[in-house]
Formats: sequence, structure tokens, C-alpha cells
Amino acid sequence: ADNFGRSIGWTAQPDNIKNFYDSGFMSNNNVSFSGSNEKGYFRASYTNLYQKGTIPNAQLKRNSVGLNAGLEATDYLSINVGINYTQNKGRGRGATGYNSTGSNFNQWFQRQLNIDDLKFYKDPNDPTVQRSWNRTSADDAFPLYWDNPYWWAYERAQNDQRDRFYGNAGITVKFTDWLSLTGRGMSDFYTEQRYERIAVGSIDVSKFSKDIYTVNENNFDLILRAKGNLTNKISIEAFVGGNRMDRKITRNFNSTQGGLGTPGFYNLQNSTGALLVVDEATQKRINSVFGSASLGFNGLFYLDITGRNDWSSTLPSGNNSYFYPSVAGSFILSEILPD
Repeated sequence: ADNFGRSIGWTAQPDNIKNFYDSGFMSNNNVSFSGSNEKGYFRASYTNLYQKGTIPNAQLKRNSVGLNAGLEATDYLSINVGINYTQNKGRGRGATGYNSTGSNFNQWFQRQLNIDDLKFYKDPNDPTVQRSWNRTSADDAFPLYWDNPYWWAYERAQNDQRDRFYGNAGITVKFTDWLSLTGRGMSDFYTEQRYERIAVGSIDVSKFSKDIYTVNENNFDLILRAKGNLTNKISIEAFVGGNRMDRKITRNFNSTQGGLGTPGFYNLQNSTGALLVVDEATQKRINSVFGSASLGFNGLFYLDITGRNDWSSTLPSGNNSYFYPSVAGSFILSEILPD
């Protein structure tokens, strides 16, 4: 390095932390189309978000599309549907904890160091050698404790991508003005891919790992609703229903071990040792029944009663049921106060 072996004054650099960070930037653009009449409505939209992080080389890109529509097919039948897709792409998300860039600055960094001297973080003659302020020795450039923060930002940057589909569809049948039945289906599915890299020349063993999650949750419910007056002084609003929830999560994790055989080639086949493989899958189902009733007395006092019982597949078969009720009351004082 140009400064190696040159004496400098033992002078604090007041901005050696501040000057590492960039100015953040975010743009959010949206376009949508919508329409409605007495029979129905629809709305379609597209949103694009770009965010440049304050850490060098960090960014987030998001694209979202959505469609929501509803139709009053008859006076007694209505239908609604919503479909959404979102893709997130992240790079260089800030690390946390002891072994992070922030720990360099706040615990073990040197105040007399000018951060600008570290921006050219690679040896121009050997890209596997980093320029560090904490050399192992005068004749060994390998960092003793910490990577150059710019090396961390560019040579150890994590990449991730999440593709998510979620939506719902429902149908409501009105038997009378006070009684209706609604059936709904809701689904949420996403795949998340995480890629982590540690370059040859880092203080940690070089590595490449790929972590893929898939999560799928489906909910189906049926709800009967009633709203009306029992007498001239007693009103009621109530519903009773059931729900089935199914959730499945899978994880496939693969990582090199022992280091990378070829510097700069991030591929699982570049592992010098046997691959580390983790393959997991979990499933869960909850069946539920629930209900609620709100009784009003002369528009002054209200009594609310709710109850729900769940049966979970992750509990012992003979002891997998749990019930949770609630009771609440309220009094509207303003109804008896003079105007």
C-alpha cells in the first residue's frame, strides 16, 4: 500500500466512521387502474421500489402487482377475489452482532485511521489479498482481527430474493336482510433464496452457501352471520363459523466446507471439502370453530361474548384441543346525558 512504512501523526480522524457510509436513496413509483359501477369494482396496480442503502454496495429492489375485484351478481349473491405478486431482491444487507462491520467501527477500529485510505481494499496485484489496517505483521498483509470494511461490503455481501404470491377469493349468499353465509379461501406462498459469500482472503474461511425456504399457508373458512332485532329494545349481531389452516415449510440449505478451491467462483461444486446439506420439512394443520354474539339493550348497554376452539396437529392426539372465550360489557353514558 502507498502508506505502508510511512510515519503519520497520531491524530484522531473525526469523520472516519461517518465517511464510510453513503447517503441513502429511495424511489417508489406506482401506477393503477380502477373502475366501479353499481354491480362491481376492480383495481389493478403495479409498484416499483428501489432503495440504495447507507452501507456501500447495499440495495433493495421490489416489484409488486395486484388485482382486486368484486361483483354483486344478484341481490343475494356477491363474489370477490384478490391476487397479488411481490418480488424482493436484496444485496448487501447490513450484518448485526459481534462479527459485523459495525463492530469494527465501534469497538476495535482505530481513530487515527483515515477511512478513505481503505476504499481501494484489494491488492492490485493479487485480488485475494486485502489492504488492511490491522496486518498480521510487517511482512504478512493478512488481517489479524478484522476485514477491511469495504472488503466486507463488496466481498462478503449477501444476496437474497423472495417471490411471494398471495390472494383470496370469497362468495357471500344473502338469505334474508339479516342472515348471510360467506365462504372464503386464502393462500400465501413464497420462496426465499439466500446466498452468502466469503471471499478467499477474508479472516474467515472462504465459503459459499445457498439457503432456500418455501412457505405455503392455506386458510378456508365458512361463516354464518346474523344481524337484527330480537325485540324493540334488544338487538343482536352474531356469527358462527369454522376454519381450516394448513401450513407447510421446507428448507434446503447447502454450504461449502473447508474453503473455496478457486477464488471468486461461488458455486457449491467449488468446495474443497464435503458439502454441508440440511434438508427440512414441517407441516401443521389447525381446525377451528368460533363464534361471537353482541347483544344491545335499548342502545345503552352492550354485552359481547366470543369463543373459539382449536385442534392442532402438532399437539398430542389425545390432548390437542384448546378453548379460549371472552366476555365484555359496555355502557354508553352519552346516551343518557342531556344535550
